[in-house]
Amino acid sequence: SKTWFWCNHVSDINLIKEQLTRLPNGNKIQHKSSASDLGHQLHYSVGNSNGVINERLSKGETRLLRLKYMKHSLEVKEQILRMSVLPATFYGCTIKPPAQDAIEHI
Repeated sequence: SKTWFWCNHVSDINLIKEQLTRLPNGNKIQHKSSASDLGHQLHYSVGNSNGVINERLSKGETRLLRLKYMKHSLEVKEQILRMSVLPATFYGCTIKPPAQDAIEHI
């Protein structure tokens, strides 16, 4: 069953809440102004920020530098890159793509 709804306009929010109270357990359905998807906080009524994504990119850059100085073969480094560093760095980027210059910096 539905536990929340989202809406951008205050007048519509009040109308929806009024309609929901007429349903069984309708008063338990909450209005949400944001939600987390793939670890990225999405806001329904204001602009989204890149804070989480920028933090992941920064940590990814640190991981890349660490990988660069590891004493492993190129094949092992490639596996680490593909299976660990890149997925952790770009997790959630399908929801909120980072800026092109941030990607180029990596």
